Amino acid sequence: MSKTLKIIIVIVIVVVVGGVWLWYGIMNNQNGTAPATSQLNTGNASGNQNVNSPANSGLSQGTSDASLNQDLSLIDGQLNGLASDSASADQSLNTQSAGQ
Repeated sequence: MSKTLKIIIVIVIVVVVGGVWLWYGIMNNQNGTAPATSQLNTGNASGNQNVNSPANSGLSQGTSDASLNQDLSLIDGQLNGLASDSASADQSLNTQSAGQ
């Protein structure tokens, strides 16, 4: 393999890696969140609904004590639901079937 071909291959690899890195950075900046954000399918007609946005969460937009208390109670309810779902998943994973 000639030296020129090796240099071209290295340049192509650097450009591809740089392009992927740039694209990944741009995608993270557009979302405004870390790459580990999740979207839950709530069964609506349009498909996925982003649960992380304040407009879809049912949380109020005010900063008064009443609205903050309302937000806290909604969050507590969601966390309790998550704990219940997690316990159900743990129980189903720990259940052994008779065929094994």
